[in-house]
Amino acid sequence: MAFGSAVACFFYTLGFLLCLVGFFTKKARLDKIALCSIFVGYIGHTLILMFNVLAGCFLSKGQFYFSLFVWFLILTFFGLIWRLRT
Repeated sequence: MAFGSAVACFFYTLGFLLCLVGFFTKKARLDKIALCSIFVGYIGHTLILMFNVLAGCFLSKGQFYFSLFVWFLILTFFGLIWRLRT
């Protein structure tokens, strides 16, 4: 795993864990921090995909399309959060 991918995975995991803790402890501040962490991971993920495409050094086709699929899933997550915010 490349360094950029590891950083993106770290922020995704951190956001997920903070979201769980925020949900069970009913602390809205942890939810906001979790969302920010997931967003930072998403920006990193976007940059990794852009650099791979621009440099022409693609991952194997399966890895690239799976990464792109996950990118779209997280984009959908942010769309739902924005749409359902209170």
